[in-house]
Amino acid sequence: MQDEANGLKRLLLDSVSDGSTLGRTLFNERGDVLLRRGALLNRRYIESLRDRGFRSLYIADGPDDDLAPDEIVSEHVRANATASVHRFLNVVATARLDRRSGASAERTMSEEAARALITRVASLRSVVESVIDEVLQANNLPGLTELKTHDNYTFCHSIEVTITAIMIGRELHFDRAALRELAMGCILHDVGKMFIAPQILNKPGRLTKEEMELVKSHPGAGYRFLRGFQPDAYLINHVAYQHHERQDGTGYPRGLTGQNRIGREGRSGRGEMLLIAEIAAVADVYDALSSDRPHRPGMAPDQVVEMIRSMAGTHLNREVVNGFLSIVPAYPVGSAIHVTEGSFTGFCGVVVNLNTQRLDRPRIRLDRDRSGRRIDPFEIDLVWEPLTQIAIILFDRELRQAG
Repeated sequence: MQDEANGLKRLLLDSVSDGSTLGRTLFNERGDVLLRRGALLNRRYIESLRDRGFRSLYIADGPDDDLAPDEIVSEHVRANATASVHRFLNVVATARLDRRSGASAERTMSEEAARALITRVASLRSVVESVIDEVLQANNLPGLTELKTHDNYTFCHSIEVTITAIMIGRELHFDRAALRELAMGCILHDVGKMFIAPQILNKPGRLTKEEMELVKSHPGAGYRFLRGFQPDAYLINHVAYQHHERQDGTGYPRGLTGQNRIGREGRSGRGEMLLIAEIAAVADVYDALSSDRPHRPGMAPDQVVEMIRSMAGTHLNREVVNGFLSIVPAYPVGSAIHVTEGSFTGFCGVVVNLNTQRLDRPRIRLDRDRSGRRIDPFEIDLVWEPLTQIAIILFDRELRQAG
């Protein structure tokens, strides 16, 4: 029987055993901590997480379990941000129901719900300032997104997209005011999903044509809703409207195009995407591909980075993607990896350090040979080993295949 690879691994919930160490803190939809990183899992915890909708967990395993990417947003700020998004969307849900119930409800929306929405947006702006403060101090993204459930996906996704977009905006030399607009646009970008039935958004199988059309209506629904109570927030509202548009014009809802560059003024020409929305599009795809969804598990960080690279120029703004690639490690610190090419093909180990100039070529520590036997650990700097290629072991089944 071969040994387990050390490092931070993402295990399907069915494969998590009693006594495993949680590798990343888990939050609920209100921003409350469910379990902190380092918690020892037992069967009761595991079943409770299953009931809450978690499909996989990050597990810290072996002597390298202290190797984990630093969180760039503190637990306190993340919890406040998640709770603020949750409260805002609760008001959206109330306003949505009011608007459906007749003419008198329209007056309720304009007088009471609109005031509540404005109050909640003010709270979001305060939270966004704290997020910006912390993100601006980080060197790069950790490369591991938060695990989500059906219940907290929209809330946590909004926060993750916001964090990633701020990092990209910083890389593109946005000033504080521009970062603020970008962050607010991202934290509100999926508000239109509140107008779609949860059973459609969380459907585990393939959507019907009619269901897909409903899902594709959320950018327009979100834009119209936001414009209804903050008509002057042009850029923020258009992030919701445009984040599913594509550079080649094949996106939705309006088939806008992009210029694949960043050197232009705030407002684009007719039929073109705004730069702020192009950044949001990259951040949105990054977190969506990384996340477990009802119809598929999340992809490994190296696979996500490669997928986004392949989408540059057609789906995503090429220059924005270049900025993204300069701050997002394909192989996060602490990740369990196996060697796929080179002298040590089949060996397994863990990522121990990043090379800031080459995030795709980290320093690794190998501790298991191609036969699965434990060996004395040794390190390799991939910057100096161009023929050596690695891949992340995301799920336990990949560990068995690697051995």
